[in-house]
Amino acid sequence: MWKRQIKPYFTAHKTGTIGPFEVNIESFGEELPSKVKQIKEQNFDKFFDDKYNLAAIVRKNNKIVYARFDDNKKITSQTPLHGMSMSKTALGAAVGSLVCDGSIKSLDDEIGLYAIGLRDTPYSKISIRNVLQMNSGVTSQTEKT
Repeated sequence: MWKRQIKPYFTAHKTGTIGPFEVNIESFGEELPSKVKQIKEQNFDKFFDDKYNLAAIVRKNNKIVYARFDDNKKITSQTPLHGMSMSKTALGAAVGSLVCDGSIKSLDDEIGLYAIGLRDTPYSKISIRNVLQMNSGVTSQTEKT
């Protein structure tokens, strides 16, 4: 999985390719302002000791208390790691906050009530719950033929 599916995304900013495809991925410099070394001030290995975990950083009171990087894959704090599915978690947390503060009344509301850009599309009638579950129920035009 690492070599065939994920690794090409981590080197795309240098190679300009993902497999046989040319891509344009911007890189904002090789070096970040500071490097983070492996830190085990507090041991979180029971949560992060997994062969698929490439990196983990835990902060407490604005101080890094744990940092772990996959040495076998040469991952460091300077390695660009693409978010992949982490954006789903961030979006879910953001929507949860909006529900809690009353900005969104219900997860069963139609997305078109809140997303002006979707109001004139087939997606406007889909519930927020279905969007979060990646279950829109909208059939693409190619699937209909």
